[in-house]
Amino acid sequence: MKKVLIVAAKANMIRQFNQHNILILQELGFEVHVGTNFKEFGSMDNQENDKLIQWLKEHDVTSHQIDFGRKLGSFKANFVVIKQLRAIMKDKNEWAFMHAHSPIGSVLGRIAAKSQGVKTMYTSHGFHFFKGGPKKNWLVFPIEWLLGFITDQLIVINSNDLKIADYLPIENVEYIPSVGIDVKKMMAITSEERASMRNEKRAELGLKPDDFVLLHVGELSNLKNQRIVIEAMGKINNPNLKFMIAGVGPNHDEYLALAKELGLENQLKLLGYRNDIQALHFAADLFVFPSRREGFGLGGFEALVDGLKVIGTKNTGMKDFIIGPAYGELIDTTNVDAVTNAIATVMAHPEKPGVGMDKNFIETFDSSNVDRIMKSIYSKFK
Repeated sequence: MKKVLIVAAKANMIRQFNQHNILILQELGFEVHVGTNFKEFGSMDNQENDKLIQWLKEHDVTSHQIDFGRKLGSFKANFVVIKQLRAIMKDKNEWAFMHAHSPIGSVLGRIAAKSQGVKTMYTSHGFHFFKGGPKKNWLVFPIEWLLGFITDQLIVINSNDLKIADYLPIENVEYIPSVGIDVKKMMAITSEERASMRNEKRAELGLKPDDFVLLHVGELSNLKNQRIVIEAMGKINNPNLKFMIAGVGPNHDEYLALAKELGLENQLKLLGYRNDIQALHFAADLFVFPSRREGFGLGGFEALVDGLKVIGTKNTGMKDFIIGPAYGELIDTTNVDAVTNAIATVMAHPEKPGVGMDKNFIETFDSSNVDRIMKSIYSKFK
């Protein structure tokens, strides 16, 4: 039985994007190992990290603690990581391939694997460089180009990255429509069930019937850029406008201070890490997703499937699913006036969710389709 090592800098990447992959690999007869940082585990809480560790044990996955540093890590920390990964893959004949996720995980993982003679696979969850993005981000392109020579398989999850892949020296490139969610099951929930969950969750959160609720799900950080929404709320100046953020992160206190400064302390709700995201979707009226960079924007897509329009960031992977007014609007989310106007427009002209959406198009992102493609990719390495 050949082994496969899945590598990510933080354990949340395994939890959010790789449990299906693990099951597919096992179905194909591979012995699965995971190498990640379970101590600094990223954008989830301790309980969710413990659940992941338990899930891996229950599914006979061998876990390896890899001491990835913060963000891009230091030279010393990265050297240690490469050494740890090389030690795991010391016998190249045991390994079918290494599958890397996350920017630094993919860099160090590919270097370590290739130096041991192990084949490499990389799923890009959004290149840092993209058309219309900051010029400084393109400084990373030469590094990714060089790494292309030691990449046996590249997987991209949005159309922007698929175009960029043409300029990389990688022979095998595959596109998957995001990482897959259970679209069909989500869309099968009846309007009565949605209304019931909406009323129950809004009552739990202390929301009034005439409150217009904005929702964001993600890490509280500069990258996710929720600050611009708080600033836009200050310009709209409507006490019935509420903003809920489900997530944890370094900008927690900053956002509370900004809300207080703008007189919005009763309109901003920082909910922390949540396991009731779908109910929050039903409780909200609009999903705001002002991230500076998104490979696909899975949080926004899940909200869309649950019936919310999405205000997202242009020139990101969100353009793969926000394809018309029925789905939402893509704007310059660094411009507070643009964000203000987009929110105000939806508030003034609310529409019944889903009007004009193409069900067949949405279902192309279903897990069954993504899993089918991933199985075919993995099968090439048996």
